Amino acid sequence: MPSDFEAFVAGRLDELENCNRRLRRNGTWLAIFAVGQGIILLYLLLPVSGWLGVPKYVEATRFVLVDDRGRVRGELTMDQGPVLQLRTDDGKERAVLTVNHENAAHLLLLDNRDNGGRAAHLYAYDNGAALELRDRNGGKISLALSDMQSGLQMFDEKGLPVPGVPKP
Repeated sequence: MPSDFEAFVAGRLDELENCNRRLRRNGTWLAIFAVGQGIILLYLLLPVSGWLGVPKYVEATRFVLVDDRGRVRGELTMDQGPVLQLRTDDGKERAVLTVNHENAAHLLLLDNRDNGGRAAHLYAYDNGAALELRDRNGGKISLALSDMQSGLQMFDEKGLPVPGVPKP
């Protein structure tokens, strides 16, 4: 049978252990609360757009667009000016949009054939614009509008001019 002193010490020891457990639990909650308040304060004081939020702009000299299989389907690059290239799923170039160092714009649309198939070229520059349609055999029709001269011209497979205006 424990003496009164032993019972008193055991009771006091249990009370101290419970107090210690409460103190540690409350200290943990207090630390979590303090860290949360610090994060909220930083969020309010720092410029959010560049740190936690969406950036105002992204800067690079090359962007690559890939599909869900990792194949390159498009690129936006800087050469002598901006160049946007779009490709098929097997990597063939289908559309290219460029602006060169003289601020002339060029749009190229290609079919999906190897070794040069049909193509459409659209040019826009300071003094005019032009449209070229090419077939897979090398023939082309060119329509040009400019400050100096405008006209429609046909070329055969060898690149020689064909006289006369094509009939629809």
